[in-house]
Amino acid sequence: MVYRNIKIERSVLGFLKSLPPELLKFPFDIHKAVKTMSNCTIHSYQMFALKFGTSVQKVAEDCQSETGCTHKYNDKYMIMYNNDEQLPNERRKYTIAHELGHIILGHHEIKRKQQIAQNDKEDKVMEREADYFAACVLCPMPLVYILKLRNIYQIRRRFGLSYKAAEIAWNDYCHYDRSYDIAWHNDMIKLLSPHFE
Repeated sequence: MVYRNIKIERSVLGFLKSLPPELLKFPFDIHKAVKTMSNCTIHSYQMFALKFGTSVQKVAEDCQSETGCTHKYNDKYMIMYNNDEQLPNERRKYTIAHELGHIILGHHEIKRKQQIAQNDKEDKVMEREADYFAACVLCPMPLVYILKLRNIYQIRRRFGLSYKAAEIAWNDYCHYDRSYDIAWHNDMIKLLSPHFE
């Protein structure tokens, strides 16, 4: 698990380094970050339903998710998310970051190569990896460390997360040992702290 986390952390660092400096602020604007990617678009279920004359429920059924999914066509990705006003903005933000994690971590290629579409064990691992990616992008643990945040509520307020996302981030932070990858820890602080208000 430690090796996988280190790989994900380095993927997060690479992604953040690819962004214009003005986007390296928190709470993190995942919409703007995704829009900088040349191989990725982002659409709401509602926009997709309107464009193709179908219902939002049908789009969710096709995506096999009430909150979000990603489709790959050739070398392009389309992140789709449910923009229902009953879902908190923070929840939508986490869904988009989670789907971005699947893209950046290469999960679509792994599934295609290994043909593991219905392999529950591997699916659970990939879902956990995408969650970890989302938590590291939206609430980087090195910043939690230097800000000395001490609970879910402080994380939620500072990083603009839903309770559930803040809980995931806090749980990850409680198991975070910067000595496993001190270079990542220091590189994240160096990259982000000049932009952190």
